[in-house]
Amino acid sequence: MGQIVRILTKDEKYVPLNDIRNYLYLKNLKCSLKLEFGTEAQWKEVSVQCDGTEIFFIERDNKKDDPIAKKELKDFKKILKKAAPTSSAEWLQDYLDEINVIYAIEIFPEISQFSGFEVLSAIQSFIFKQLSSAIIQSNNEGFTNEDGFHILWQFSSKKIHGKCYSAVLDRGGTWVPFIMDLNNEDQVLDFQDGLIPNDAVLLN
Repeated sequence: MGQIVRILTKDEKYVPLNDIRNYLYLKNLKCSLKLEFGTEAQWKEVSVQCDGTEIFFIERDNKKDDPIAKKELKDFKKILKKAAPTSSAEWLQDYLDEINVIYAIEIFPEISQFSGFEVLSAIQSFIFKQLSSAIIQSNNEGFTNEDGFHILWQFSSKKIHGKCYSAVLDRGGTWVPFIMDLNNEDQVLDFQDGLIPNDAVLLN
């Protein structure tokens, strides 16, 4: 199984495949969306292909009629008990109770042979923005809040680097966004403690 990214949403609306195709056309991204299960307007499974090669697969599951979706949400809540920052984990515990639909995106190794990551980012972003309330979960990385800022530390590798658009909750329960330097151990430790790193770039 490849890397999996999930969009978790309270919103039960469908995002029609034709709307996604039109967005990719406007972005000049050449790939095809092949319906595997469902209808164009109310799809459940879609294969995304470049030059006939599948680069990722999207499955839309509603917890009302899918026991796997229910189990995934239950498993996430178990993991959150030992996650950091604690304040973000507690926020997520409550948020997950209200999730209705999961868009699971399974990414295949072939994605690197094409402009696949650009296509993935475009489709993920488009679906995310069409939903009234959603967060993103990436295996071995963590969760975002509803604004798309990274809020939970679950990176499996110690060799990560670069910048990360992150957020922590202040004492009033408001998200404070900033750019975290993943190469800066002090910034990472502050984030894990639920603090705004002193030398991070604030985005407010």
